Amino acid sequence: MSRTRALFFPIMVLLAACCLGTLKLWAGEYVSQKVVPVAYSFLFEKAQRAADACQAERFFVSIRKPSQRMKIKSCKCGWVIQDLSRADYGWQLLKLRCPDEKNWSLLVGGHVSMYLPVLVSKNRILRGQAVSEEDVDWRFEDVSLLKGGYYTSLHDVARRNALKKIKAGQVLEPRFF
Repeated sequence: MSRTRALFFPIMVLLAACCLGTLKLWAGEYVSQKVVPVAYSFLFEKAQRAADACQAERFFVSIRKPSQRMKIKSCKCGWVIQDLSRADYGWQLLKLRCPDEKNWSLLVGGHVSMYLPVLVSKNRILRGQAVSEEDVDWRFEDVSLLKGGYYTSLHDVARRNALKKIKAGQVLEPRFF
């Protein structure tokens, strides 16, 4: 019995080493190691152009990592990136295509946060009250999250009457006037 175990153990170790080597060869690399840097650099350049256009002082780019279980072969021909997003900032969707012989593609999501100085109410503004310079203040906000709109100029809201009550610290939106 001991002789059988002595022969069995080295054979199993040898078989396991061979199989693991083959699996590693066929498995490819994790998606996040290849795709995330490509998607990040594309969105960073897009956000840089958008920040320059709207004179934003800062922005942040984040990529939603694909599943860690997904493995792909490396793309030798280089990536073809198609931007499927409608806006320059906010939630983004990229289609990364590898034009190799298999011609496969992958969707990658991300988010671009764009921070601009917007007008917020300093005190509570009552319905019908005219907005003055003393009632508003500036604050940097992520405009990709402001779905109701925002104001970046004091002249747009000066001397306008509020249609509803505005809480202190609330971002001024067009629907308030």
